[in-house]
Amino acid sequence: MLRLDECFLHWTPVSEVWPNVFTGNEETAMDRVRLKEMGVTHILNTAVNTGAKYYKGMNITYYGVPVMDDHLFHISKYFLPAAKFIHKALSNPENKVLLHCTDGIFI
Repeated sequence: MLRLDECFLHWTPVSEVWPNVFTGNEETAMDRVRLKEMGVTHILNTAVNTGAKYYKGMNITYYGVPVMDDHLFHISKYFLPAAKFIHKALSNPENKVLLHCTDGIFI
């Protein structure tokens, strides 16, 4: 019989925040099997942890924003390029976009 401390559920948070737009964390973004199962075609990374090379051979279009987790970091200069990336991706209704950072917390 299993003890309670031996049981765990492996879960990576993913939320669909708009049709075909998902938010997730670093673990989600690095789970190549899950990305394929979800049908993710585009990734917008707002953390410095993966790059386009990581998704090689997966038919995923990658855009990285080198955001530093610092209250003094001015992220606003990346808003328009990120919005254009998402808009272009969603111009094809078959595409799915994953937005992610390290922890998956978007405020």
